[in-house]
This record gives sequence, structure tokens and C-alpha cells, in this order.
Amino acid sequence: MKSLLPVLALSLAVLAALPGCGKKAETVAPSPAGEVAIWVDETPVTMGQLQVEYARTTGGRELSGELRQRAIRTAIDLLVTRALVRADMLRAGDPVTAEEVEKARQTLIADREGLAAEANLAMLLAQRGLSQEELESNIKLDLFKNRVVHEDYLAREAEFTDGYLKDFYDAHPGTFTIPAGRKVSQILVRVSADAPEDGDLAGDARKTLEEAASRFAAGESFDSLALELSDDPSRERGGDIGLVVPGRQPPGLDEAIFSTAVGALSSPVRSPAGYHLFLVREETPETLQPWSEELKAALRKQLCRAAQAEETRKYYKRLRDAATIRFVGPLEGVKYTSSEDAAEDASGDAAAPAGDGAEPAEAGEEAVGG
Repeated sequence: MKSLLPVLALSLAVLAALPGCGKKAETVAPSPAGEVAIWVDETPVTMGQLQVEYARTTGGRELSGELRQRAIRTAIDLLVTRALVRADMLRAGDPVTAEEVEKARQTLIADREGLAAEANLAMLLAQRGLSQEELESNIKLDLFKNRVVHEDYLAREAEFTDGYLKDFYDAHPGTFTIPAGRKVSQILVRVSADAPEDGDLAGDARKTLEEAASRFAAGESFDSLALELSDDPSRERGGDIGLVVPGRQPPGLDEAIFSTAVGALSSPVRSPAGYHLFLVREETPETLQPWSEELKAALRKQLCRAAQAEETRKYYKRLRDAATIRFVGPLEGVKYTSSEDAAEDASGDAAAPAGDGAEPAEAGEEAVGG
């Protein structure tokens, strides 16, 4: 993970991003990491905590403009929400047991792909600067939050009868239409976005993909080549990144995928993640998924997740409405308004990997935040 932003730079960015600042940002002095920036009732949030959460929110990337403002608001929302849930848990006097935490941790590991799931989770936590103690603390917050919203969620879940689900399917055909596209696999060799095209790193990446293309032409399996050479999580699936729909990838990747014949390899193409070599496996037409037991189960699961997220948002709003949230020190005068980017879970998603090129971002688990 890249080094954290200097406190002064983040102070200026926060003041520029939030309402009620005027020209105050121009005169902000450097702030110690331990200086309190936000009071959530009686709980302090420091500039250091805000720095760390901002870095986790951005994955260590340098952002500017609206993206940076959104990341700052998201970091503030996560810190405020965790403080509120933690205080509510203490007031309730309903402790989460070590056994419950360990069971949830094992579930996180089991949900990750690959044989080395525990190692993968540990690596992702390390990349985001998240300790096991922080992970367990956030698991506790999520387990407590789930207890609070459980009854309301069960009432919502009971609405999703077989008849309700079939009516929903009939009323929303577009939701169940698989768009036309191509099924694609890839080998990705990572190169930093600022590496020059004529540099050694870029040259080595292109050479690796050219050798992969030669070995594929000689009869080697693309699946085995991806497992050996790719730096993308899809390597464990033989490079399979699923259905790619026109117009949803960066222009260079879109062109490479849809100008390549079915069954053939693209030329190496660069994205901010590195160099990609695509295998176009199949062309698929637009298709309406037929109603089935499998689709019904998937729809019920999706609606249940949405219902739980909605009940969680209501719970967080109740906590915010009842709390006194004040910006102080370098952020004095800022008025707290919850961002639309507020996490739907108290923990955030600090261990979820970012999407790379044509590979969609994997959904993170709610208890893996910082």
C-alpha cells in the first residue's frame, strides 16, 4: 500500500470537499495525526484515523476532483458509523462472543476462492493495512448490527413468497435478460500505470504475453497458461472473466475483445492495471433467463440481501439522527451530512480487491473493513 497522505494535504482536501468551509482551507496548518477532527457524541475521531481510512477507501491510489471528495466523505461516514454502532453495542450490554467472531472469520475464509483462501484473506488484509484485531473488532460490529435489524429483516423476508417472486420476474423482464456479449478469458501481467511504454517493465510484460500466445498456438491450454502467468485472481479459473458486454470496458480493452475472432487471441493491450491477453471463447446472444427453481432461489437471495441492506441503512440513520456529530480542530465549522456513498455495513470493505481491467471487482465481505 502506498504511503498515507500528509495530514496537511488531507486537511485541505477534506475542507475543500465538505460544505461550510469557505476559504478556511487556505490557512489550515499541519495537523498532528492524534488531533481530534470529529466528535461522535463522546467518541473522538482523529486526523490519523481519517488518514488511514481515506487510504483504505482509495486503495492507496492518488485521486483528485470529485473522486477524491467522494472518497473523503466515504471515509468519514465509515468512521462515524463504526463509532455509533460501537457505542450502541456498549449501551446494549449484549456482548458478541469469541466463538461467534471465530465462526464469522471462518465464513469469510470459506467464501474466498481458491485453495489458499486463508492466505489470500491475510494478504488482502495486509495490503489494506488491517490487523487481525481490527478485523475481529469489525466482525463484532457487524454481528451486533445483524442482531439489531434481525426482527425487521425477518418481516421483510417473509414477504418473498413463491408467488411474489414469480410476479416480480414477470414484471421485470429486463432484469433477467442476459445481454449479448462474449465469454472471455484473460492473462493479465501487472504493470504500474506510470511505467513507460518503452521501459523494461512494459517490455517484459509484453514479452511474457507474446510467449504465452506462442505456447497457446503450439497447443498448450490457455487455462494452464493463465494459472502459470497471470497476476489476476481469475488465474484460478483458467483466466475466465465471464461475460463481457460491449461498451462496459475501457475503450482499448473493448476494442481488443470485440475485434478478435471467436476462438482467437487478442494482441496484448494495456490498461491501468497492466497488459492483457484475451481469449475470446464464445459469442452469446441476448437471452431471457427462463423461470426455474435455480433462478427463483437466486432472486430470493438477492431480494433478501437488498432488504437487509435497507434495514441496515435505517438503523444507521436512527443512530445518526440521535447523535451529536461535531467537526473540530482543522475541520471546525464543517457540518456533517451523510454521504450517499456511506457503506451499507459498519465495517466497510477494506479487504475487497479492486477491479482490474475487464475483471469486475469482487464483492467484499461486510466484516473486512478498517
